Amino acid sequence: MKGHDQLQNLVLDNARELMRDSETGEQSERPLGLTVVRAPLVTMIVPVKGMEETFNPFAEGEGPDD
Repeated sequence: MKGHDQLQNLVLDNARELMRDSETGEQSERPLGLTVVRAPLVTMIVPVKGMEETFNPFAEGEGPDD
């Protein structure tokens, strides 16, 4: 995750779309690269390689210089 805003819209880098065929159950994926995801569309976020805190440029009093 590259960033987010106060509405929880997300900016993702190296995003991948996972798709599953409802009839055959076959799963495939495609790379999306840098992607902006609007908050109402987010159903679940699962980290693959752990987590780290990111700087939120929209939060007051939480900047790296505060």
